[in-house]
Amino acid sequence: MSKTKDVVSNKVFIGCPWKTIRPKYLKIVEKLEHKFPIHFVLIGRESDQRAEELLALIKKNILSSTIAIFDVTSSNANVSLEYGIADASEIDRVIYLNNHQNNRLSSNKDKDTAIIADLAGQKRRQWKNEQSLEKLLHEFSKNHNFTKRFDSVFTKATNSLSRHTKKSYRTLALKAIHYLDEKDHVRRSDLVENLLGQGYEDRDINFILRAFKGRLISISSGRYSQVGIY
Repeated sequence: MSKTKDVVSNKVFIGCPWKTIRPKYLKIVEKLEHKFPIHFVLIGRESDQRAEELLALIKKNILSSTIAIFDVTSSNANVSLEYGIADASEIDRVIYLNNHQNNRLSSNKDKDTAIIADLAGQKRRQWKNEQSLEKLLHEFSKNHNFTKRFDSVFTKATNSLSRHTKKSYRTLALKAIHYLDEKDHVRRSDLVENLLGQGYEDRDINFILRAFKGRLISISSGRYSQVGIY
């Protein structure tokens, strides 16, 4: 795993074929981020974006991720390139494959040029349909180190609370964590204001922030206090 200081503890990069497979991942990821504190990143090219800018963005996000998931369905050249970046940078990675596709990596010799040489020998997690893909990603999210830390800290902080309050606080906690998605740091006042706008009480917000400080999030002191993923 990369030793860079810029790695975000709950960030996961997903590289997958853009036209056919990406919509499935986006749908599942949206659901999972309501259940887990993991931030999934899928990057595609904007209409006015140069190839050099896209490559730099992809590299930046791979290097700042704790692990990368690569879906090699259809032997996509872009996924191969992204895998190469992660491999060269020693980023932890896992390979997924839709085993109902005709052009499987193991048998599609004619289109092998889209895949780097070593990829065919890597262990792959296979999925048959959207439901099985969701199961794989659910298991992945549950076992991610940041999720385990989140669950441990949250359980200790809310141990004496009622089941109903725990459920409400967990939703609040996840919203607080995901407010930080794609942000290095935010002003504490902006985070609090956002959560107040969603109907949460100031005391409940402060309870979660105090519980997570120094464990899951960093909170600087002072008038312009900043919050970031720890």
